[in-house]
Amino acid sequence: MEQLKRADVIAYIKDRAPELVHGDEIYLGRLNNSRLLEWNDSNVQSFIRNLLRYAVLRDGFRAEYKKIKSNIVNKKTVRRMVFLFYIIKSKVQI
Repeated sequence: MEQLKRADVIAYIKDRAPELVHGDEIYLGRLNNSRLLEWNDSNVQSFIRNLLRYAVLRDGFRAEYKKIKSNIVNKKTVRRMVFLFYIIKSKVQI
């Protein structure tokens, strides 16, 4: 799959989970990596929750993007077939 536009992904996330977007960046949380990460730490819980939510939303974006891209390809294919039909039809009439 071709690379997705960063701005499109951020707009999609911002529309569905605005709390994950700060400015033009995805913000999942803040962790102190100078000590052991423990589940009872609220920052760790928040980060994991945000990470999972972002992953689900990103998959949703990819699925929608793929669906839209597929429809565009199908329209191009139909146009080519119609064009070829007219070429063949015009050659048969000559």
